[in-house]
Amino acid sequence: SVIVPSYDAEVFIHDCLTSIFAQTGPFELDVIVVNDGSSGDTLQRVCSTFPLRFVEQPHRGPAAARNTAMRMAHGEFVAFLDSDDLWPAGKLARQVALLQAHPDVGLVFGDCRQFNDGGPFAQTLFENRWDSKLWGDPLYVTNPYAKLLDGNFITTGSVVMRRDCMDIVGFFDESLRLVEDLDYWLRISLRFPLAHLDEVCLLRRRHLKNASHDQVAMTLAYLRVLDEHVRR
Repeated sequence: SVIVPSYDAEVFIHDCLTSIFAQTGPFELDVIVVNDGSSGDTLQRVCSTFPLRFVEQPHRGPAAARNTAMRMAHGEFVAFLDSDDLWPAGKLARQVALLQAHPDVGLVFGDCRQFNDGGPFAQTLFENRWDSKLWGDPLYVTNPYAKLLDGNFITTGSVVMRRDCMDIVGFFDESLRLVEDLDYWLRISLRFPLAHLDEVCLLRRRHLKNASHDQVAMTLAYLRVLDEHVRR
């Protein structure tokens, strides 16, 4: 099941969905797009040209939009992609194969290459910020909870996880409008082994409407998540 939350990203959604349906492998795709209160009907018209399920709800943020789709998901595995981003060819097959070969792994993530109107960035996120030695193992992330507290190295659109993660850990915290992904990965890392795939599994678009442009809001949200985990 592929979870696609969308808010005012109509200009990007066609390319996003095209990159999803271009994925091939021994699986069937169950794509769920949640319109999180976008204005107009452009999003629905674009989505109607693809074999997917389309849901509308008032604007409640990405956590709530993902949760809506996750409750509808049929798949043994669940993957995420924001509606302004893209998947590189073959990424889903490689991650599904890893999960099938290692049934103890709850979640696998990969590297991310950012791009904008000027083209792809020279370095991937792993190359720029995370030394591959950080993982501590060729497959697993050793002591993932402590490492995630140091910094969030998991990009949401690079993740494929087992349905068991959702069934046992639950859903995203809808009270968080930012950094809700870090909180979720932290909670999963306490219950399941995490694996890394040192290949680009996400092409993340940088543009003026990215929520992460508001660095003050991002920092405050990050501190709130850390504070909550300290209390736990």
